[in-house]
Amino acid sequence: MKQRKRGNQASNGQDHPDNTSNTSINTSASTSSTILNQSSTATTARAFSTSSISSTSSSKTNSIKSSDQPSRVKPNKANPNKPTHSQTMLLELLLTVTRGSLIILTPLVAGMVLRVAPSMLEPLYGSLFIENMFLEYSLVSAGVGVLLGLIYTFVLGSSSWKQGVAAVKAATKSDDLSGSQKAAAVSLIAGLRKDVGLRKGIVIALDLCALILATSFFSVRVMFQHSGELGPWRGPHLTQMVLAYPVLSLLAFANTLASVLRSYEKVHVRTWMSYVLIHVGAILGLTLVVHQMAPQGQNCPRVYSSAILVAVISGLHKMLTFIHGEVALPDERLEERRPRKTVASRASLAMSFIPFVLTLAMAAQMATNPQCQAGVTKARLVSMVPATSPPKAHNPMNGNYTILARNESVTGWISVVDELTKRNDLHIRVMRAGHSLIGGMYAETGDSIFGTFYIPEAVRLIKNREKADQEVALQM
Repeated sequence: MKQRKRGNQASNGQDHPDNTSNTSINTSASTSSTILNQSSTATTARAFSTSSISSTSSSKTNSIKSSDQPSRVKPNKANPNKPTHSQTMLLELLLTVTRGSLIILTPLVAGMVLRVAPSMLEPLYGSLFIENMFLEYSLVSAGVGVLLGLIYTFVLGSSSWKQGVAAVKAATKSDDLSGSQKAAAVSLIAGLRKDVGLRKGIVIALDLCALILATSFFSVRVMFQHSGELGPWRGPHLTQMVLAYPVLSLLAFANTLASVLRSYEKVHVRTWMSYVLIHVGAILGLTLVVHQMAPQGQNCPRVYSSAILVAVISGLHKMLTFIHGEVALPDERLEERRPRKTVASRASLAMSFIPFVLTLAMAAQMATNPQCQAGVTKARLVSMVPATSPPKAHNPMNGNYTILARNESVTGWISVVDELTKRNDLHIRVMRAGHSLIGGMYAETGDSIFGTFYIPEAVRLIKNREKADQEVALQM
């Protein structure tokens, strides 16, 4: 009993001669400047002192706890002192706020991107080139995001371990702790630093995804100016490299980091792999459902609403980290990770919401963005207004056509176009759906231009009188 009391006093950090070393470790763990790094400082020192002092009484305490376990609980074979839990309970513990929010967010955004991104290129490249190999390259981009997530996790783990070793060497003397105690302290500090790095990577990926979606119409318009150089086959895919492909890569990167076990999650590898399979299957299935069931409609509201949704989820992660020290709801396992609220932490939190403010500012321009307007303003008729009048925002400065009106429908952009080049001293005005011509007339006379399409078929009316001996087949 005296040893148990002595161990409790040591775990509380009271009357122990190594408090100076604990203070230095606490200081070394709080060197990061962002709000995401505020959660690991107090826990590092407290856990380090616990692992270095209470190891002498842990075996007796565990034996007393094991004797107090009721007989109806079946002990674990690997660790007789630890009761077994059902797989369902462990899987529920792995479904944290971070993973649950990404399971909901990823299918909504990915399904929207797979539906909207090709239609954004349809006015320029038509309906054929925009769909060619688009799904295949989208899967490749998601795979690249997963690979980058694995590389980031490996590099983060190795660097966190080195930082933990350096912190233990700087805070303790060579004879203070045994080898096992030093290894436990290094493992604990490295795990805390790795958790901070994973949270930071997820938040940065979500912020970049929101900014890419919010600036997508501007970046696509810039790429349209180089469509003549890129060509019809490479142009759509190179344009998607500033829209769909990076968004899918960032979402895959964030989900990969979210699937990594945290330092406080002690589960078997088989349980973790089961959760990863459920996580991936849920995202793929829901993405397919959203992509197939989402109707065709206006692109701007979908893109900007998705950008705002991603920014809101990222802000939620930052707020939970600031309040609880972890992206989680109040939990007994995380009570010791709650950081102290300081002026620097509050300023860092405010600075972290800059991407959210930029996303809202860009979404507010939807009313004035020419690419988001259903119709065309400042329309001018070629027969009424001279060609020296200022062109509309939808039309090129030196183009040979003028868009008079347009509207977005389920079959693409329905537009009325005037050709500036005269044909037999007349201007042609056509209606098209995407790149398909569905009607036309002469602007000055109002006569239909469809007669010109039937002139080449007049050749079929000419009969060759010298082929009397040839067989004639019925043509449908």
